[in-house]
Amino acid sequence: MGGHCPTCPIDEPPLDVPLLKKRIMAILLHLSSTDKMPKHVHCPPGSTSWCFWQRAIAQSKEPPVHADHDTLPLDVGAKLVPIFQRLSDENYLKGVPGGQPRMPMKPCINWFGKCVPNLFM
Repeated sequence: MGGHCPTCPIDEPPLDVPLLKKRIMAILLHLSSTDKMPKHVHCPPGSTSWCFWQRAIAQSKEPPVHADHDTLPLDVGAKLVPIFQRLSDENYLKGVPGGQPRMPMKPCINWFGKCVPNLFM
């Protein structure tokens, strides 16, 4: 994957380590969600969330089907688990300068969704 997302500005306030860990894992869970098994519990809530599911809930709407959004194949999601576990390791996160994520959530969700499946296919 070679470094981090080059176009992602640091656009979030400093985060505490447990919250950062939760948000990192939220990316993987979000991208591996399906209609039969939605995994949006750790996605940030609210009408401005990067998560389509959480936006719909905040607007009292029925969440759209996952077929309308990029979803990782199950085998790809499984291969990414160890990577996301390392990214969310508390010792690693404590070393992130200023507590800022290296890859802010919103712009990099698209990057993961478009690039990561190609790495395993």
